[in-house]
Amino acid sequence: MKNIKMKIHFLILSLCVVISANAYTPPNEYKTIFEDKTVCYRNLRYGVIPDAIPDSTSDRLLDLYIPETTEKQQPLPIYFFVHGGGFAGGSKEAQLALFQKIANAGYAVVSINYRLMLKYNNPDKVRCSTYTQNGPGKRKFADGLNLAINSAVEDAQLALQWIHANAGKYRLDTNRLAVSGGSAGGITVLYLAFDSNQTVPPIKAVVNFWGALEDVSVIKTGKTLPAVLTYHGDIDNLIHVNFAEVLHKRLQETGDTMSILKIMEGKGHAQYSYISKYKTGEITDFLNKVL
Repeated sequence: MKNIKMKIHFLILSLCVVISANAYTPPNEYKTIFEDKTVCYRNLRYGVIPDAIPDSTSDRLLDLYIPETTEKQQPLPIYFFVHGGGFAGGSKEAQLALFQKIANAGYAVVSINYRLMLKYNNPDKVRCSTYTQNGPGKRKFADGLNLAINSAVEDAQLALQWIHANAGKYRLDTNRLAVSGGSAGGITVLYLAFDSNQTVPPIKAVVNFWGALEDVSVIKTGKTLPAVLTYHGDIDNLIHVNFAEVLHKRLQETGDTMSILKIMEGKGHAQYSYISKYKTGEITDFLNKVL
């Protein structure tokens, strides 16, 4: 009997160790001031911790970048960014150079982490690029991919609710909101802008880096639509450039005259360094016109 009790006690202790080892501890909030005077508030929580997530990359956290002088200025327009990674990877910190440049142009930049459903809830081993690399209409999006998109959109909406609730605290102008993202993030913000019930705060512009809509008919005529600035490489082998072309054609069919399509010749997927180095002025010029 004593040996049995000892074995049970050992098993309980072992289980506690395993649970403790696998337990997720959220990162702390903190503030950073960069050399260019951009202020970053890191790991601000915009929603409850999701169930059974492995690490902070799937947690509902955001980073907020603002110019240091914001406290003495009018509320800032908002550039809301969703990172890429095939709904299986990536992080809100990934495009720091881009965020700093846009913040220095007079914008509050919000970058979010969100549930990466193809990272930890993907029994069918779905890969986003399987359904996007050959262009629209070639292969119907799998249920697992649609679940990942919907989960990302839901989290983005939660983050926008947080922005609306905290606009006064951080001097954010919720009437001038642009959403942006690359790859999976581009997919997310396109669905957020055109195929969700997002209205508060209203989305006024989209900056789409090599994203996609499975079916552009979700973009409806007869209502005010956000203007879209799209960048896409013509040799992108993960999300075919035809997604960008079909998207822009549909926007034109609705009577949109403000959207712009930029096909990057000789460029492949995930051209963040190129965008950050050469295109941030073009992006902020577009936003200044449409917001």
